[in-house]
Amino acid sequence: MNKNNLKKAAVVLAFLMITVNCLNTYRMQRELEYLRSECQNLNNSLQRGMDNVSNKLHEEYGKVETLLTKEQSIFSETSIDLKGQGNKIVVTMRAIPKKMANTETLIARITAGEKVYEQEVASNNEAVMLIGMVETIQPMFIIQSEEGVRQETLEECYTGGIFDVNMGSEWEDRDSGSGISMVLNLWTEEDASTLPFPTEDVEKAEFIIVNSGIVEDGNSAQGQRYTEVERAEHAISEEVKEVYFEGEPQGESVPAMKMSQEGRSEICYSGDFSEYAKREDGILYKIYFTLTTKDGMQYVTRDNPVASFSQSKRSSSRSSGGTTIMPLFKE
Repeated sequence: MNKNNLKKAAVVLAFLMITVNCLNTYRMQRELEYLRSECQNLNNSLQRGMDNVSNKLHEEYGKVETLLTKEQSIFSETSIDLKGQGNKIVVTMRAIPKKMANTETLIARITAGEKVYEQEVASNNEAVMLIGMVETIQPMFIIQSEEGVRQETLEECYTGGIFDVNMGSEWEDRDSGSGISMVLNLWTEEDASTLPFPTEDVEKAEFIIVNSGIVEDGNSAQGQRYTEVERAEHAISEEVKEVYFEGEPQGESVPAMKMSQEGRSEICYSGDFSEYAKREDGILYKIYFTLTTKDGMQYVTRDNPVASFSQSKRSSSRSSGGTTIMPLFKE
């Protein structure tokens, strides 16, 4: 065999060896990927199994805890129901003692703030009490006799939601000879007779307009933060204001004018924000609402604004819709 043939044979052999090695490498990579996938699936399966066991254990623990609590209780059944009635709370307490002598008396007690309410449980195992507006109440049942007292305290109850009032809002377009007009109408979605306050007891109502710390770009729905020039122009601090308030929203006050109802049963208010729109600063303003009754109770929109808007020389945007005002219980 001449040298050329030997070279060709060597080249062919080298090619075959390289091909075999590539195939073996590819096969090993596929096997590794398969093993990796199997390991991941096994790990996911084990994790799901552990989660299921944990959930079942937690569920069983809850059942055991409930049974132990019920076993230790001096009552076979207890319940409490809260309903709003004007600016009062109707509390219905129900209890069935496991054992109670004819000489014993069952009393329902409620601690609400600094006040304590008590009433004897009727023959239907219920006591109904009318209490004032509070954020939380502490219910308790007491079995009294000449020999002594047996009592059991129930879990603390929150009254959240009972006095909430749903409201709707809508921007109104008005012709204005002085330029931009920006008027917001706001109304309660419930009949005035079902509100937790009589309409004649509303002492003050106002909108609170809050600078969000954002300048909206006419070409972007997302908006943008202030530039240094804009911050200097509008005297904006580096810290952007939050739009959620634990108490009363903090901002500038705009009077809420009560509108003529014209046969409508809900309460309607209107606010004029034209002066803010005429600035054309592009700032996204969020609008909140607060209402104060003659007895000093204040209702506010804390979670969501009633509306928002921005106005610049290039563009404008408005939003409105539904929100909720809720009582602000002050400590």
